[in-house]
Amino acid sequence: MVLWALYVIAVSALVGAAALCAERAARLRRAPTRWHWLAAILASLMMPILISSVSVQAPAIPGITTARPAARAVALRSVTSIPLSPQGWISDSNARQNNWRSFDSILENVWRFGSAAMLLILLVQAVLLAARKRRWPREQVLSRNVLLSTNVGPAIVGFLRPCVVIPAWVKSAPPQIQRAVIAHEYAHLEARDPLLLTAALFALVLVPWNLPLWWQLHRLRHALEVDCDARVVRSGHDVVLYSETLIAVGERQSAYLGAIAAMSESPSLLEQRIKIMLGEPARWWKVSAALLVCLSLVFVGAAAQVSPPNAPSAGVPQEITLDAATLRRYVGFYKIGEPEIEAVMTVAVSGTQLSTQITGQQSANIYAQTPTHFFPKAVEATIDFVTDGNAPATALTLHQNGRDSTMPRLNDALAIRFNAELAARIQSNTPRAGSERAARDFFAHITHGQPPDYSRMSPEIAALTRQQEPRLVDAVGSLGALQGITFQGVGAGGADAFIVKFLSGALLVHIKLDSRGIINGFALQQPPP
Repeated sequence: MVLWALYVIAVSALVGAAALCAERAARLRRAPTRWHWLAAILASLMMPILISSVSVQAPAIPGITTARPAARAVALRSVTSIPLSPQGWISDSNARQNNWRSFDSILENVWRFGSAAMLLILLVQAVLLAARKRRWPREQVLSRNVLLSTNVGPAIVGFLRPCVVIPAWVKSAPPQIQRAVIAHEYAHLEARDPLLLTAALFALVLVPWNLPLWWQLHRLRHALEVDCDARVVRSGHDVVLYSETLIAVGERQSAYLGAIAAMSESPSLLEQRIKIMLGEPARWWKVSAALLVCLSLVFVGAAAQVSPPNAPSAGVPQEITLDAATLRRYVGFYKIGEPEIEAVMTVAVSGTQLSTQITGQQSANIYAQTPTHFFPKAVEATIDFVTDGNAPATALTLHQNGRDSTMPRLNDALAIRFNAELAARIQSNTPRAGSERAARDFFAHITHGQPPDYSRMSPEIAALTRQQEPRLVDAVGSLGALQGITFQGVGAGGADAFIVKFLSGALLVHIKLDSRGIINGFALQQPPP
């Protein structure tokens, strides 16, 4: 929700900037401006939905043949600009983004409440306005039907049956002021401005938290008045007398009627309207208008390039396709462990990709980002192959969990022999000599409140155990005294499994030793029921 709101706000702000430039260009050309803001409001609502959810069919290019179909569906979100992503504005840290997402449910409830409250306010205003309309008498001013109020208007009121309402002072005003007021309000009525404004206001109910959309609505109201002024002047009214009428109306404050088309505005906006009507075209207005149109298109393009929250992350690499000869250079066995073999990583060709499999684990495809740099899609890791030109790779480096593990290429015969010996031990279900004693010593230290013997562990296992030592001591210590150890079998990776029984429970431990009796693999879990 937070990321989506930021995305929508960013798109709305850029679309609003585009509409502002287009409005300035339209005024230089003496053209209507309200349509730019109506388009901006519609784009602010629809563009985020379309970009985040729509796919288009990329056409085939005539004259080019490929092994694959040329036409394919392209998601619009996948062609947006990754740097323009709301996820990057919060933080590049996944943890920080998760903290923001924890507020999603609260913000969704606030959204629903805000929309419901705003809709209720609009409906209440409509009911109250309808009640007031019934108290206003109908009269004719300059052969035009109007509603006469004490302190409301000049304005258009009503949605289904809009009509003009004027304050009582207009009826006693000079004829030129009456003509200008009636002409202005009926110009609104004939252009259906109240309908456009009401539709824009109800669109805002959908996203009341979108501040740029509120500003666009404000600009639309002002554009409706500016366009109405232009229509009145074009119909033959003297621009000076009409401007004086606007000032006269502005000096008499009308009662508030909500978001309706009214002749009066704030003094600053009223001054702008008069300056627009009385202003002369700039000397280089055509050049200025062209530059503003170009700038407007730039803002529209930027809005279309903002990446929605469901766009591919900047951290997801782009996959490339390598030829079969390049892939074959990486096929083979790679040694895990030093100095002796602890496990083997097997690299093979799987279709048009490479697959990797570590002893005792499942196979996983890896995908090329560069000719030597690969990545899996199932886990966060990368692999770099060490190669010299077109010769077979001499090693690979696995980057995972902040560690770099270099694995030299292993002679095929040694790898096959290692796998065969492991398979034979699994088949015979025989524990490695010393593994039960190592497990017993480990838990004997823990149950007596002592740290394990780190000298009997590989550096990697020792470092991991030190990190978890406090929790390990608490968890094992709560089970009571050590009662016994029972061998369960040899795992697929060569680790020996034991059930370790305590006075108040049991644990399943997987332990793996090298030829020197050093623990180079260790895992604890709850035993199966």
